[in-house]
Amino acid sequence: MFRNSNIALQTNDLTFLSGDTISGTVILENTRICNFIKIFVALESQNIVDWDDLEAKTKDGFIMHYKQRFENKKTSIHAQRNFLVQNSLAEGNHSYDFTLNIPIAVPSSCTAKFGFIKYQLSLVLHDSKGFQKLDIVPINIRRNFNLSLNPNLLKPFVKECNYNSSWWSFSCLSKPFNATVTLNSCAFVPGDQIEYTVFVENASKYFDVKKIDLILTQNHRFQAKRPYKTYRTDIKVLLTTTHNKPCRRLGKCTMDGYLQLPETLPITSQDPSVIMVNYALHVLIEMKGFNNSTHLRIPIIIGSHNEEIKSRHIVTVADENELSENLETECIV
Repeated sequence: MFRNSNIALQTNDLTFLSGDTISGTVILENTRICNFIKIFVALESQNIVDWDDLEAKTKDGFIMHYKQRFENKKTSIHAQRNFLVQNSLAEGNHSYDFTLNIPIAVPSSCTAKFGFIKYQLSLVLHDSKGFQKLDIVPINIRRNFNLSLNPNLLKPFVKECNYNSSWWSFSCLSKPFNATVTLNSCAFVPGDQIEYTVFVENASKYFDVKKIDLILTQNHRFQAKRPYKTYRTDIKVLLTTTHNKPCRRLGKCTMDGYLQLPETLPITSQDPSVIMVNYALHVLIEMKGFNNSTHLRIPIIIGSHNEEIKSRHIVTVADENELSENLETECIV
């Protein structure tokens, strides 16, 4: 029916923010008169989660193990633009401009271990035989999360840890141990630097600090609906650094550095979805001997952009309780 049919976008960049407008042109070339019900361009999404788990059940007094498939598959049309009021098209070359508005609440594109969220623009012909896709253009959508809308997230953040070091169960040898972690912020955009300072005050008379590890993790949560509702998580280590400078007993030490975020990262999930993403910075302080290591976990928020952070300098230190409330609101853990 059509010798040539394609979607030509006005930009070569196929990455968009939610809330953006997609503009383009549909080009059709047919060699004879075409009759149809309608021709339209649609913004479609595929949200698919699936994995296999080993489960057990009892039958005739015996425990049987079997492989169970968990899945959640959803295909949606978020926006649609129809062409041609008449139901026929004369032979020749035809072009039609279109615009589509991306809904503000759509989740970000994502490809992970147990599922994916993908978007595409489809040129669809609806005739008496059904629906036929004439052209498909995959696109990438990032959730619009402007960090500057919540200034509290952009303030420097301080977290303290106080505990007594002890050797096995001998509490008589316990001494106070203090650690303070300072970050330039808890909210970043891809490509930013997480600048940190770790201050350790070791009041123990017997134990030294062996090393300090900083690990940035990405946590995906996959939600399945069939055969019943459940979820599965996948934790990936994105960045790690180690400070082997020991902090001697009855001593103090300070370690500075930064972690360079990748240029492309999924945006932190703000609403429940088939696939949710969040981040955390883990600070592990390892003592020599038989002491328990100290573990600090700081939620990190990744936004799509920040229009004001480069035009101002924030010097106010955020209150830890206030920032923790904001982190719980903005970041789904």
